[in-house]
Amino acid sequence: MRALLAVLADHRERLVESWLEAAMAGYPAEAQGFFLKSTDPFRNPVGATIAGAIGALADGFLAGVDPASLRGPLDDIVRIRAVQGLGPAAALRFVFELKQVVRTVLAEAGCPEKLAQDGVFLESWVDALGLASFELYAAARERIWEIRNRDVTARTYSLLKRAGAVEAFIHRERFFDHCAFAILIQGRLLEQYLAMSSEFGFALYFFATLSAVSPAWTV
Repeated sequence: MRALLAVLADHRERLVESWLEAAMAGYPAEAQGFFLKSTDPFRNPVGATIAGAIGALADGFLAGVDPASLRGPLDDIVRIRAVQGLGPAAALRFVFELKQVVRTVLAEAGCPEKLAQDGVFLESWVDALGLASFELYAAARERIWEIRNRDVTARTYSLLKRAGAVEAFIHRERFFDHCAFAILIQGRLLEQYLAMSSEFGFALYFFATLSAVSPAWTV
């Protein structure tokens, strides 16, 4: 075992605690306290999931395993942050915080020289984990976008059906093709309308979509 990892293994609890605190630092103070207070998966599913994943990642690091084999626990954290709407910098910052966490733990243990011996390993390991996290984040955001598009398309079709305008408009399969195109070209409008979280916001998007699909409809 590398000298760096041997020292850190003796201070695993401190390593995990510090890394978990760094991972929660991006949340508001009240949320941080709640997430860190309880590990009950029923009362605090987000905090429990992140805590468990950080522990698994720390164990993988201490064992010196390939970061590619840790995509499971890494994905648990990344998916939560993608759903919460955090940007890539805020969502993935916790990965790179491990470097500072290691420096702090070594200093507290009185062994800062170990970093000089295995500093390259630390840097390369964290960077590899960071690359994996970017891939997982991109995949999660793409999936969320697909779900939103499908939901908006289905709701738009439902409104047309209730209004008795489907047959006069276009066949269902062709409608979905055109509506999907409209969603793509009006992506900025979609984000704005969905952000309103109201019937008024969706109504605006509904008519904007119709006007984009067919010139006969105007807003």
